[in-house]
Amino acid sequence: MNQLEPELEQNLRNANLWWQNIHSPPLPPLKRWAFEPVLKRLKGGMTPIVALRGPRQVGKTTLAQQIIQHLLDEGVSATHILRVQFEDLPTFTSQQEPILRIAYWFEQHILGQPFNTIAHEG
Repeated sequence: MNQLEPELEQNLRNANLWWQNIHSPPLPPLKRWAFEPVLKRLKGGMTPIVALRGPRQVGKTTLAQQIIQHLLDEGVSATHILRVQFEDLPTFTSQQEPILRIAYWFEQHILGQPFNTIAHEG
């Protein structure tokens, strides 16, 4: 259950380059209206997960990248951030229980410890 198809795993690693200490290109300094509400939702509660959806070319990816950079700048561990852009995962729909599989893979291969342990550490 903790293994992913190699192509899917590589796509996830490529979408989360901060795990390898690779910085993204400079981002626009302007933060749109959704920046603060999304950041607040990510920081609140025991299970900080947010889905961004909407039409193409409205700034979802830029918003996600700005929030990730903000979290990294605040000192959040790079391995505690997972970004999944589902439309960029061609093998995603062929997986059985794909979100669970990605979560288990992330827990085992990136975090290296259970989600509950990380959550209790803050």
